[in-house]
Amino acid sequence: MPYLNSPVVPAGTLARVPQPSLPGGDGLLLRPWRAKDAPAVYAAFQDPLMHQWHIRSADSEQEVADWIAQWQSCWTDECQAQWAVVDADTDELLGRVALRQILLDDGCAEVAYWTVARARGRGVAVRATTTLSRWAFEEIGLHRLELSCWQPSCSARSSAPCPNALGMLVRERESISGINTFLLLPLTFLSSAFMALSQMPGWMRHIADFNPLDWAMVAGRSAMSGRSDWGVVLSRGGALLGLAVAAVWLSIRTFRSYQRSV
Repeated sequence: MPYLNSPVVPAGTLARVPQPSLPGGDGLLLRPWRAKDAPAVYAAFQDPLMHQWHIRSADSEQEVADWIAQWQSCWTDECQAQWAVVDADTDELLGRVALRQILLDDGCAEVAYWTVARARGRGVAVRATTTLSRWAFEEIGLHRLELSCWQPSCSARSSAPCPNALGMLVRERESISGINTFLLLPLTFLSSAFMALSQMPGWMRHIADFNPLDWAMVAGRSAMSGRSDWGVVLSRGGALLGLAVAAVWLSIRTFRSYQRSV
């Protein structure tokens, strides 16, 4: 089936030119990866915080060399664009920034980055992603860049007590969506969303008593009914408020840990 619109960015826009180096200002440079970067990348992945925020581990410099070769080939394949973030004067590796899941037809891509331990707290990640974003919009012509994070729906807020913390830990959109589905669907069917409590088996009613999604359902229905039971509304609403406070506290702690890692 043919597309009705022309591609946002024509195929070959990246592949037909060498990958550029991008000055980031204040002594920062984004440059293409080189084979000689393998030891520095391997050393960076020995940091325990890298294991917390990234799903890959590096077991040898040869494995990292294979990564770099793959990153280099992705430019011509136009599926990813990876840069080493280095000190402009010394060429010391400070981190990595990339466009992943590039869709030229749609004009969109996903931003990814990491920084080495000694470069954190200096704004390296912010400056690198800003430089890359400016290049992607102004030079290539992309329309949208995505930086994945967790933004739950209203119902998920009731059923998932630590969504933002989960997003910081998992860091992969597909994994987050899977976990959300894994949690939300059972909690929905184990609530009064589709079946009255009086019609439920006893074991389901006991689960519903501790189900935040059911708390929201019961409080909402009672508040909107002609004969509202404000005791029920306040008790369920108070439980949801307590859960939200705990979720905010956990999310803040997780985000602060994340800030120290970039």
